[in-house]
Amino acid sequence: MFEIVVQAIFKISGRGTVVTGEILNGETNLRNGDVLTSKDNIQQKVLVKSIELINFGSRQDINFNRMGFLTDMTEEVGATLIGKTLYKD
Repeated sequence: MFEIVVQAIFKISGRGTVVTGEILNGETNLRNGDVLTSKDNIQQKVLVKSIELINFGSRQDINFNRMGFLTDMTEEVGATLIGKTLYKD
């Protein structure tokens, strides 16, 4: 299972919204195209468009406990996720 606690949301004009947070459980890799589910509301799904690490391009094999990913959700919807846990089985 992959779990991340959302810590911040940033809007990038013309690209989407970046969700950043701390990885709680990284037993499963997170990949572009994966869908994360909110533990608080299983109906709330978040599509991972791309994984972007500052100063590291888009390499997905770097092991950090903090990360960010790009999604299509609005900044307003993203703000409701701050402090919540998202997971992927």
